[in-house]
Amino acid sequence: MEQFPPSEARIDRYFIISKLQMRYALTYILVIAVVLVLMNIYPVLSFRNMVFSSKENSLINSANVISAAMGGLDALTEAGVKQVVEVVGGDGSLEIVVTNAAGHVLYGDAAENSQDLVTALGGKDVFRAHYSREFGFISTAAVPVVSQGQVIGCVTVQETDVSQAMFLREIQEDFTCITMLVIIFTMGMSLIFSFVMTTRINRLLEGVKKVRAGNYGEDIILPGSDELAQLSVEFNSMTERLKTDEEERRRFVSDASHELKTPIAAIRLLSDSIVQADNIDVETAKEFAEDISWQTDRLKSLSEKLLVLSRQDEGGESHREPLDLSEHVAYGIRLLRPLAQQNGVTFHHSLNSGCFVMSSSEEMGLVVFNLLENAVKYNVPGGRVTASVVRNAENVFFVVEDTGIGIPDEDKEKVFQRFYRVDKARSRKRGGSGIGLSIVSGAVEAMGGNITVEDGAFCGTRFTVVLPVCAAPPEQTDYTI
Repeated sequence: MEQFPPSEARIDRYFIISKLQMRYALTYILVIAVVLVLMNIYPVLSFRNMVFSSKENSLINSANVISAAMGGLDALTEAGVKQVVEVVGGDGSLEIVVTNAAGHVLYGDAAENSQDLVTALGGKDVFRAHYSREFGFISTAAVPVVSQGQVIGCVTVQETDVSQAMFLREIQEDFTCITMLVIIFTMGMSLIFSFVMTTRINRLLEGVKKVRAGNYGEDIILPGSDELAQLSVEFNSMTERLKTDEEERRRFVSDASHELKTPIAAIRLLSDSIVQADNIDVETAKEFAEDISWQTDRLKSLSEKLLVLSRQDEGGESHREPLDLSEHVAYGIRLLRPLAQQNGVTFHHSLNSGCFVMSSSEEMGLVVFNLLENAVKYNVPGGRVTASVVRNAENVFFVVEDTGIGIPDEDKEKVFQRFYRVDKARSRKRGGSGIGLSIVSGAVEAMGGNITVEDGAFCGTRFTVVLPVCAAPPEQTDYTI
C-alpha cells in the first residue's frame, strides 16, 4: 500500500510539540540534576571537613603530649626517645617519627614530607590531611620539641582511618542510589507533565489554525484556572467576536448588494422600456425619466451612506470641536421643512442655548438630519415632529418625537442594526435603506454618548440622544427657523 507523507500542518505541529516537550523535560531534569548534585556534594564535603577538624585536634594534642615528655630530656637520643614513645605513644594506632634539630630520624620511619619537618623545626605546628577512596583518611601532624626555649627536635604523628572512610563511602553510595532513583522518577514525571502541558498548547494551536481557516464555531475548553485556561477563555471570546463580525460582514455584503441591485434593476428596466418602445409618448417618457432620476438619487444616497459606514468601521478620528447642538437642529429643521410641508407634517421645537458638545460638523449633521428626516418620512398626514435640546451639568439631551406609525416593541432593539427595517415594503416606498439609524448610533457612540428609542407620549416614536456637555464661550446664537 502506498504511504503518503504527512501534511505540512501535521509536520509543523509535531515539530512544535516535540520541541516544547523536549524543552520542558530538559528544564525539569536540569533543575533536579543541579539540586541532586548539590545534595551529593554538600553532605560529603561537610562530613569530610568535620573529620579533618577532629583529626587535627586529636593529632596535634597527641603530638604535643609526646613533645612535652621529650622536652624534659637533656638531649634527644634514640634510647631516650624510644623510652618516652613507649610510655606516652598511645596504643600503637599512630605512626610516630621523631627527629633531632638536624632532621635526623631518631625513632620511626623517615618523614614523608620534608617541608612539614622544616616548618615544625622552625617552631610551628603543622597539620596535613587528605582523603581517598582507596586508602581512607590519612592525617599527619608535626610539632616542635622545645627544651629551655630551644627547638631540639620534631615529633610527627600520622593516622590512617579506614572505618570513617568506609562510612563516607557508604553515604556516597546511598546518595548515588537515591540520585539515580530521583532522576528516573523526575524524567518520567517531567515527560508526563510536559506531555500534558504540550497537549493543552496543541489544543490552542489547533484552534488558532481553525480560526485562520475561517472556522469560528468550535470553542476551546481547558480545565483549571491557570494561564492557559484563561488564555482559552480569551480565545473563545475572541473567536465569538470574530464569528459575530464575520456574520455581520456577510449580512452587510448581502444586504448592501441587494439594496444596490434594486435601484440598478429599476433603472435598467426603465431605460430598456424607453429604448425598446417604438412609439412612446412624451408623457410616458417623462414619467420614466423621473423614475430613473428618483432611483439614481436613491442609489447615490445609498452609496454615500455606505461610505459613511465604511469610515465608521475604520474608526478614524474626526476633527471635533465645541459645536452648538441647538444651532444644528435649527438648521436641520429649515432644510427639511419643504419635505415636511409636502407630507403634511408640522415642526415644533424647543432649543435651549449653550448646549455645546464635542463633535465634528459631519457627525452632528448625520445625527440631526437622519433623526429629523425619519420623523418626517414615517409620520402620518397632519402629524407633527417635536424636537427639543436641553442640558444639565453633565449632558446635553436631544429628543425627537413624532406622531407617526411607531415601532413595535420587538423591533426597538433591532432598529440600530444595519439594513434592518420594521416594515420593508413601506421603508422602500419611502426611500429608506435601513442604514440611517445605524449611522446615527455609530456617530453618537463615537462622540461618547448613547441613543435610545421608546414610544411617544401619545403615539409614534421618541428618540433620545445623550451627549457629554462641552464648555464653550457664551455666544448669542440665532435660532431663527
